[in-house]
Amino acid sequence: MKKIIILLGIMSFPAFAAPPILITDFLEQGEHMVGGEFSRLNSNMKGYLDRNVDGDMDISVTRDELTVEYGFGFTKDQMLTIKLPYVVNSLGKNIIDWANDTTTKYKWSHEGLGDVSAEYKILLTNSEAQRLVARLGATIPVGDDDLGESEIIEDGIKTQSLKKGGAGEGRTNYEIGLGYSFISGNSTVFSTVNYEITGTKTEEGKKEEPGDAIALQVGVVQKIATQSRVGAMLGYIYTNKGKDGDHNVSSYSLYGVSFAYFYSATEDLIIAPKLTYVEIPSRNYTNRVNGSTEKYSDSQAVTFGIEVKKTF
Repeated sequence: MKKIIILLGIMSFPAFAAPPILITDFLEQGEHMVGGEFSRLNSNMKGYLDRNVDGDMDISVTRDELTVEYGFGFTKDQMLTIKLPYVVNSLGKNIIDWANDTTTKYKWSHEGLGDVSAEYKILLTNSEAQRLVARLGATIPVGDDDLGESEIIEDGIKTQSLKKGGAGEGRTNYEIGLGYSFISGNSTVFSTVNYEITGTKTEEGKKEEPGDAIALQVGVVQKIATQSRVGAMLGYIYTNKGKDGDHNVSSYSLYGVSFAYFYSATEDLIIAPKLTYVEIPSRNYTNRVNGSTEKYSDSQAVTFGIEVKKTF
């Protein structure tokens, strides 16, 4: 069967995780920042299967993440941030065989440490109203990418478990980007552009090569009270075509919108609940060996999270 690890890659949506500290915000020299975030993603998608037989796919995904974060200001315009998530994945996948009128059910769950991500950013332009920032990032595969508990039920009978998919991606990814913000009164308008170079890994002698991706964001944060701000952001991700074992994966785009409320409990403590909605257009997986195709229809995902950051 097709590797379900691809589905989790689609469900990551890194570019829509807008933090309460904007990319253009910096720590003072020698200042530390610690943070934590909990988020839950839910998604359902449907697909059409055209291989040896025709069939339908019905897939549901739940992903919980608890992330710890640390930041350090080397100077007033250079800062390093490191994040480490603990991930709980759950996926259900039903395949309905039209010809034989049978249903195969896949269920699996996995929890463990995810991959470490690091970001180094440099303030290029700093005026009273405008800031321009460059950032370099990397994701290091320290998380377990093997499957946890799983089961396959074929026509009512349990068979062997799958051995793929986990909290980590098993590959190293790199990012380069720019961020810009403009302050006018109580409003901050911001935008970012990021380019991600995705790594490859080999599973059972077959390469997984997700396509590189470009992510664009634009948003606004509005101060509504002494201790409160609200924010909204639009995001877009384009992922180039890639390969997954014997399959060619078509390019696809993600569209999303995020809303957040930022509460400054103290001068150096921020609490931020967030809600994100993502629309995923249709995409195809084509087998290079026999020419068969798996087609996924348009789908959606919703993520709720709450983030806390403290500087000292």
